[in-house]
Amino acid sequence: MTKSHSKLEDYNHIYMTMDDVMGYLRVKSSSTIYRWMESRGFPKPIPMGESGWTKRWDMAEVAEWGANSRSK
Repeated sequence: MTKSHSKLEDYNHIYMTMDDVMGYLRVKSSSTIYRWMESRGFPKPIPMGESGWTKRWDMAEVAEWGANSRSK
């Protein structure tokens, strides 16, 4: 897992790359993740760094979404 931070209070968060998210959810295509963001309420990525170009997902949000989507 990729650990990163954008603010001091974010040190306890674990941030996931797209590859991490795909592996965690056992998805083979990033387009599935983007489709879920639009249609199923999947968490949006968090911009990192000064440019905001790098994006990461909060592992806790991804895990919560996964647990809630499986219970429906």
